[in-house]
Amino acid sequence: MINLCNCKWSEFLTQIQGRQLFCFGSGELATWLSKDICEQSISRHIVAFVDNNKKKVGSSIELDGIHIPIISYTDFVTKRMKNSVMLITSMYYDEIVRQMDNETALSGMDCYIEVFLEEEKI
Repeated sequence: MINLCNCKWSEFLTQIQGRQLFCFGSGELATWLSKDICEQSISRHIVAFVDNNKKKVGSSIELDGIHIPIISYTDFVTKRMKNSVMLITSMYYDEIVRQMDNETALSGMDCYIEVFLEEEKI
């Protein structure tokens, strides 16, 4: 199972330092990341967006003038590094968490859900 994490945005930016950040979901929530978070640009930390929609794979999202590739879930699972971290940028986070939990190769990987990072840490 993945390791679901929650914190404030400022803590998140500290926790991803030196790690490979992937974002799962390349829809409307993903484009919100172009706004500065805690006066820092998160786009420079993102390695790629992961998406289950095969029509999006191979294209990219532009955030802060940076073109970030969209890759398939299968590519992510096979090419990710041990220090990878996932930020789910989709409203379908419950389905994505289930999908990732069923992948033994992702066991123990830190995973954050964007919509929860907007809230205070409980």
